[in-house]
Amino acid sequence: MIGAGVGIAAAVTTAIIVAENNNGKKATPTPTPTPTPTPTPTPTPTPTPTPTPTPTPTPTPTPTPTPT
Repeated sequence: MIGAGVGIAAAVTTAIIVAENNNGKKATPTPTPTPTPTPTPTPTPTPTPTPTPTPTPTPTPTPTPTPT
């Protein structure tokens, strides 16, 4: 039973060493850096096509009646 007691004491000592740093204070875990989100590219708006103006038809001149 003496061997079992030594094993338990060693396990407790190991746990204390892991939980403390050199100054005797509890070790602060290093924070995992938050990944920077990749910016979503803004889509380029499609330009609205300028409508082609419909040409105004030239009126056909009325023929001048020939005097009889």
